[in-house]
Amino acid sequence: MGRVQDKVVLVTGGARGQGRSHAVKLAEEAAWVSQLLTNWIGDDGWLAEMDLQMRGFNYHGDVHRCTGKVTAKSDTADDVVSIDVSAISQRDETTTRGTAQVLLPSKTTGAVVLPMPDAELRRRGAQVVSRASSKVGAELRRLYGE
Repeated sequence: MGRVQDKVVLVTGGARGQGRSHAVKLAEEAAWVSQLLTNWIGDDGWLAEMDLQMRGFNYHGDVHRCTGKVTAKSDTADDVVSIDVSAISQRDETTTRGTAQVLLPSKTTGAVVLPMPDAELRRRGAQVVSRASSKVGAELRRLYGE
């Protein structure tokens, strides 16, 4: 690892070449860890937050195991569970580590009530959906006529 050992690295040039391969690997490991978490919390839970750091290299053909350990559970109404997560290679090298916050379903109240995004985020989301639906509508009209 050398110069980047225990440091945060920003991958630039993620569109092609070596920068792209690093960006793809970061996304792949994040997907592995998020899959671990969402499988554990189930359909009625919610992955509220995940913060990961890639700390080592993943070589072609490596086999990883993703693990998590509950570190704290709140006693508040939202029942946030804090988890330390990691991806470990077959050489016992921790290549990715991080933390996550999840909301678990309750035995008494059932599924998690999803948090409401703030007004600005809802407005921007509505704009995206509106633009996408108008483009889809235009394409359908082009293909099949009115």
